[in-house]
Amino acid sequence: MTTTPELRVRRFHFETKDDPGYITLRDEIAQRGLRPMAASTDAKEGMPGDGTCWQIGDSIHDNQLTGIGPAGERVHLFDCRIIIEYDHHGRRKPTRRGYILEDNEGFDELQARRRHTLRCGSCGTDYPLPHEGGWCNACIGSPYLKEDDLPLTRLLPIADSFMAKRKDMDPPPASHVAAYRAAYGTTALRQINERHARHLADLDAKRAAADVEWRLATLLHAAGYGLGVTDEVICYSHDLSCKIGFSKALPSDLADRVEATLQEPAFADFKVRVERR
Repeated sequence: MTTTPELRVRRFHFETKDDPGYITLRDEIAQRGLRPMAASTDAKEGMPGDGTCWQIGDSIHDNQLTGIGPAGERVHLFDCRIIIEYDHHGRRKPTRRGYILEDNEGFDELQARRRHTLRCGSCGTDYPLPHEGGWCNACIGSPYLKEDDLPLTRLLPIADSFMAKRKDMDPPPASHVAAYRAAYGTTALRQINERHARHLADLDAKRAAADVEWRLATLLHAAGYGLGVTDEVICYSHDLSCKIGFSKALPSDLADRVEATLQEPAFADFKVRVERR
């Protein structure tokens, strides 16, 4: 039976940075090429227990990943995490504690996946090696991708993705630029049409609200109410509900008369609220 290699956590705690054990740890970090992640003591991610083992999850980055425990629990793991502690004066304590993933078969498997999985620097889509072309097409046509950012769509191994300066590398080939421009033109036209449709729908809603507002004010005028009431009518386009007294609430006695009038059959189709002082 074949078993998947596991990652194993090793915790450390040293009183000062000059502790021989910490110096040895720093040499190990440098030798293995790890990029430690520093965090304050109130970081959301907890400290996995010493010696705990985790399977490699589906979310892998250059110096961190999702680990999966025996019961399926998920944890955010770093290749090396150093906890920064402060005293009550806000000064950093000399202690150095945290954890590191041991250099074992599981970590070798993790590094192999990082080296053999290509990632787009724009949308984050992953591609297995080998991959023809070396450029991502998944985000071509996205309204968030600008032509100046096309170098970000270069595919690079996850292991190299953090320090990579994609914009300093060779520009994308002409075929990639042409595909982007064609897709971007289609996307731009779609957005224009969608924006036009939204504007038309908004106009229709405002037109319907204006009609309801006019009908209600006209009925109130016919019922004998003057500008003090009819000018205070407003209809909201999102649900066609009305309010009387939207800018200046009505006196209580006038509000009572208006509410009584609104009970008449002619006003049955309106949703009206009366603001009173």
